[in-house]
Amino acid sequence: MKKNIFYLFLLLSSNYSFGQNWTLVSESEAYPTARKEYQDKRNQKIFKLDRRTLDQKLVNVSSRNTNQGGTVISMPNANGTIERFEVWEASNFSAKDQAKYTNLRSYVGKSLEDPSAYLRFSTGPSGISSTIFRTHDKSEFLETYSNDGKFFEVHSKNGKNNFNCSTPEEHATHKTAEMIDAKSNDQKFRTYRLALSVTGEYSQTFGGTLEKSLEAMNNTMTRVNGIFEKDMAINFVFADDIQKLIYLDPETDPYSTSDVGLDDDPVYGGYPEYASVWNVELQRNLRDNFGEQNYDIGHLFGHDGGGGNAGCIGCICETAFPQGKGSGFTSPGSGLPKGDSFDIDYVTHEIGHQIGANHTYSHRNEGTGVNVEPGSGSTIMGYAGITYFNVQSHSDDYFTYRSIQQVQNNLKNKTCGIEKPIFNTPPKIELAKSLYNIPVGTAFKLDATISDAENDAFLTTWEQNNSGNSSTANENSRVKGTKTIGPNFRSFKPTKESYRYFPNFTSILNNRLIHTGTGNAVWESLTSVPRTYDFTVTARDYNITGPQTNTEAVKVIATANVGPFIITSPEKLAINTDEFTVTWDVANTNTAPVNTTKVKISISWDEGTSFKELGIVDNNGSATFAMPQDAISVTKGYVMIEAVDNIFLAVKKFETEVLATKDLTTKESKLYPNPSNGTFTIEQKITGKVKIDILDLNGRIVYATTEDAIGNFKKQINTKLPSGIYFVRVSSNEGENTSKLIIK
Repeated sequence: MKKNIFYLFLLLSSNYSFGQNWTLVSESEAYPTARKEYQDKRNQKIFKLDRRTLDQKLVNVSSRNTNQGGTVISMPNANGTIERFEVWEASNFSAKDQAKYTNLRSYVGKSLEDPSAYLRFSTGPSGISSTIFRTHDKSEFLETYSNDGKFFEVHSKNGKNNFNCSTPEEHATHKTAEMIDAKSNDQKFRTYRLALSVTGEYSQTFGGTLEKSLEAMNNTMTRVNGIFEKDMAINFVFADDIQKLIYLDPETDPYSTSDVGLDDDPVYGGYPEYASVWNVELQRNLRDNFGEQNYDIGHLFGHDGGGGNAGCIGCICETAFPQGKGSGFTSPGSGLPKGDSFDIDYVTHEIGHQIGANHTYSHRNEGTGVNVEPGSGSTIMGYAGITYFNVQSHSDDYFTYRSIQQVQNNLKNKTCGIEKPIFNTPPKIELAKSLYNIPVGTAFKLDATISDAENDAFLTTWEQNNSGNSSTANENSRVKGTKTIGPNFRSFKPTKESYRYFPNFTSILNNRLIHTGTGNAVWESLTSVPRTYDFTVTARDYNITGPQTNTEAVKVIATANVGPFIITSPEKLAINTDEFTVTWDVANTNTAPVNTTKVKISISWDEGTSFKELGIVDNNGSATFAMPQDAISVTKGYVMIEAVDNIFLAVKKFETEVLATKDLTTKESKLYPNPSNGTFTIEQKITGKVKIDILDLNGRIVYATTEDAIGNFKKQINTKLPSGIYFVRVSSNEGENTSKLIIK
């Protein structure tokens, strides 16, 4: 017994110590030591770290390449609480260089409290940088707040500064036609040697030393690798002797200043290369001074200027000059080349080009067949926040399926890099059908059955995959009710749900189905005209050793001369009646090619949060139901009709009312004993059907029965309800009354 208590004490002490690494502090305590970039910001969550304790936990952490368990540590989150993670080392350095730079580390982890939360973080002498990728909320970022490395701030995704990606789409080495292939990852983990160079201005930003420059580079690539690994099972490690590419002095580095570097190269700036000065300078430097045989992909980090250019699309592994595998660059407009916007919106975007992905926005037509996002787009290969047609202010940290498809198709034809087998299998996706005919102007719901052989947590993304063209660019990239080509539904972050409503369910509840205005709030719209939609569902698992994805495709045809399918009544519903009728416009949905003969009708009393099925009936336009016993006195409710063996649906809001009733004679009604222990008797002079309802203080029916009565009605009731105050409602064709009941 003493031994068990001792072990319990150790366990509790260990769990307690996890949270003691981090302490939430006031902003006023940390502000005197704040770094310059945080001095004009307020209302941040600031934590103080016991760095020594954390470092001790990480001393013996296992590599993720082993089959050993991880080390449990704690990390703060954006809610201001401490969360436990199991972590493994996932180095961004080659083995040779990691032995040199032992103070610079990178890790991967999974939450022990939120199965879908995926952690990447890096450590160095100056502090810690981390990302928690989440499904139910925005991703969370931790950065070093103070100059002394003791305080850290946690925030969710921010907006971004002006930035221009000038990668020439004309130089895509692998064009993608208008097609959707259903496919999964090929169970290979691909690692590429990254020749990452930095300008002298970049190094000066972080103190002008080799170690501090490497620390900043390691922080960025930890975040970048987190995205490429979870979506594509791709990892980038710094090429051997990476220090040769780090320049500390702007006066002696081989790169022009940003005002020149972003300009067109005087020799290769025109057709057919359209190269920037930095594209050419980097490629030449890597070729002449580093060796083409020593890397698979090259990139340059600058300090300012607000531009990026991959040099070419899909040219990883290729030694062409002036725009081959080593010609990409990223330089922020803020003069601060770090943080979530720089790492995700800019660096990941440009490297995405280098490994094969084109832009996915549709506000500008590029003729690549993958302009599948309305307006600016919102995924990594979009342009969120920096166009006149912004879907949102920043990029979400994932790739659309079309980007994943492009990269997969490109890399399978490459011969550089290292491929290792992944024994984690991709999630399995099962669809009821791959083709649906539905009525025009009618909402629908796409769903899939998804499973994972290893029981990994998985996330799902349903996306429209119709590319725009020249007719859907600029103002026409907005979603519209008359749009027959291109995207009409934006992409949303992967979620735990296997389904998605089109448009989102809030819009359906509010009958905002077809967009007719000039602006866009939700960037989703049905069409009032016939058209064909292509959709994909992508499932991602977050296995630490090798995340995998799988994708299946569905075609949806909004059919001519069918629809819209709408509910016409009830407008008002008297909840104290015995039955009610629902009517709808069948709108030819019961004939070919839709052929829906049955529909399911459901009702909601809780603002549309949940629906209770009333029944499955013929699709003939009318159905009558008994009033549900759980009908409660709310001001409004919703009726939903869903097609059986199809995906379309309609929802109608109704107001509720209580019809006036004749009061039963109270003096002729008895309820005893009261208070009671839950068993009591009702006596009433009444004839006919008698309905007895017991309601709690929230108005919910917790007991109901219907009895026959002739003259003197007497009924003993045993409710088995917990102690409390209730109301007993007795009603018949002669009227109703309500009495208070106390259960001891």
